[in-house]
Amino acid sequence: MYPLVIILPIALIRKDKNVAYYVLPMSILGALIAFYQYLLQMTPLGSVELTKCVITTPCSKIDAIYFGFITIPFMSLVSFLVVSLTMYLLIKSKKQ
Repeated sequence: MYPLVIILPIALIRKDKNVAYYVLPMSILGALIAFYQYLLQMTPLGSVELTKCVITTPCSKIDAIYFGFITIPFMSLVSFLVVSLTMYLLIKSKKQ
């Protein structure tokens, strides 16, 4: 997410219409990672750690939860999906 904070304003200032071609892969990858972390937190997959995290803070630890299902990885996932959809629509509108 952090590189997008730099890339998108620069592309906006430069009026770069090709920004979607390098932002879309980054946002899809970010969405996949956020989805994996959400699964670690909210499903039994969290007990089967495929990655090694620090013992004091495991990957399945939930720092904040709202309405019983909204966690920080879920908010990240939604943000990445919105960026991905926006970039997809930008590419689609460019081809028309």
